[in-house]
Amino acid sequence: ATAGNIVLRGVPKSMADRVSQALLEITPDFRIAGIYIEELDGSSTDFRFQNERPNSQLAEERFRFTPPAGVETMEATELAPQ
Repeated sequence: ATAGNIVLRGVPKSMADRVSQALLEITPDFRIAGIYIEELDGSSTDFRFQNERPNSQLAEERFRFTPPAGVETMEATELAPQ
């Protein structure tokens, strides 16, 4: 961890059968600097974040979703609480 950052350690309940621990490194200005996941089989994944640009404008075409043939989709309005 970088000096001054806080590290939170835990085990995601829904992944306790696979993950032995997950660490989140949080900066003093409350940004996630990194995520480290250690699995029960000894493998690990380490994500590091830098040069974050919050609320950046991105072209809409970068988020175009085309479902595979035969897959049913639902509009978000159909998922609203009743």
